[in-house]
Amino acid sequence: MSRENALDFPFANAPDIIRANQKDTYVEVQLRDGIRELVQWFKGVRFLNSLGPEIDAASTFSYLALTTLVGARTLGEEYTDLFYLTPSSQIPNWKRRGAYVLTAGLMPILLHRYFGKLKAKVLARLKDDSLLYSVVESVQPAMVSTVNLALFYFFGSYYQLSKRIFGLRYAFGHRVNPLDPKGSYEFLGLLMVAQAFVKLVNAVRARYRAADPETLVESTEIDLEDPDVLPQIPSNSRMCSLCFDPIRSPTATKCGHIFCWSCVSGWCRVHSECPVCRQSCDEQNLLVLQA
Repeated sequence: MSRENALDFPFANAPDIIRANQKDTYVEVQLRDGIRELVQWFKGVRFLNSLGPEIDAASTFSYLALTTLVGARTLGEEYTDLFYLTPSSQIPNWKRRGAYVLTAGLMPILLHRYFGKLKAKVLARLKDDSLLYSVVESVQPAMVSTVNLALFYFFGSYYQLSKRIFGLRYAFGHRVNPLDPKGSYEFLGLLMVAQAFVKLVNAVRARYRAADPETLVESTEIDLEDPDVLPQIPSNSRMCSLCFDPIRSPTATKCGHIFCWSCVSGWCRVHSECPVCRQSCDEQNLLVLQA
């Protein structure tokens, strides 16, 4: 399709973009499961569990590299007859497509690995008793996607953050009747914004209400090196997999794994996930065990 002809096709509306994304997500899940099976077969379950974000990124990158990068449409785009245009209604060149594919694959890993470090640097410049400190401390990587999705529901332009960065909008590959109802998701966007705001406010309020966790732990410290302390915990689970010492002040993640409080709280500030199974876990979800 020429650049001149592209001007004749209107930008797609939100319902069709969502349908295309649902189809592509299904294909990516199938691809991801296949990659996981191969990794597990060659390297085992332990190695597989350590590569959750990397496998997700590999499946996304592989799918987009075989379609978008070479100028072809994804299955979801073919299903809904959509194609990419820039904000100026031009066909994107291979450089823009390549940058988008690379970003779509790497962004989840970058957020996963470096969001916590970036937040720690910002917090280091703030006073720990300020309201802004509490707000920044409560921000999680998932909120970035939530904000982008809320903007999509308001304006119907960019479903993924990587598309927003490089200005890749969907347009219909066919004529549409301007009188046809387009569908609107503004109310859903409002609900998402309200939900994110309530979560943020609750997290900030909880920080002000809660006592200092370090002080609490020091006054009630439990050492699992003593087999008589919490005997229901088996011997093979009494060593911290982060420091490789007997667990002190045992703290459980919401998925059930147990670590030292000082180890897992520091880990979750940076990674927001369980060190063993990689399930999502924030510091406020940790549970300090008592004898």
